[in-house]
Amino acid sequence: MGHEIRTFKTTAKAATRSTDLTRCKQTAEAIGAPLSLQVNFSPQLRERHLGLLQGLTIKEAATQQPLALQCLGGSTSRKIPAESGCVGQGESVDELCSRVSAEIERIAAQHPGQRALLVAHGGVIAAAHRRATGEQAARAHNGCINVLRVQGNKWAVVSWGDISIVGDASGNFGGGEGG
Repeated sequence: MGHEIRTFKTTAKAATRSTDLTRCKQTAEAIGAPLSLQVNFSPQLRERHLGLLQGLTIKEAATQQPLALQCLGGSTSRKIPAESGCVGQGESVDELCSRVSAEIERIAAQHPGQRALLVAHGGVIAAAHRRATGEQAARAHNGCINVLRVQGNKWAVVSWGDISIVGDASGNFGGGEGG
């Protein structure tokens, strides 16, 4: 998908957005600088909020918030049920998908017919894929390029998971079978 980046360099760019969280912010700025793109940051593109489990590893959650982890059922795919008595339930996958979809549709509506570059974490990218296809995305490599077409409420995947621009990502966190 190196072609997509090369194409992006030569076409009108309407929007460059990133989550306002540090890692994506730095990545977006590194991508935008050589392309002379100003990056705008959106908290609506942040990763899913896990409430009491936010920022903890599974091991830390098991010792620091065992009830919340148990309420989550060992899965990050759903919200901690309110009836569990756990406070700080965080955000469900459905809530994440709604938030991300609304933000992407807002950006698309502001810039009809133009390209936008979005830099986000894996959960946000998976939410966009889910909105476009109705299916859960396979785990994506860090740095891969995913291309969606969004026109109003019609979404389509143009290409997904291309790592040709980053080379072999199998050893990267989040990449490959063991990542």
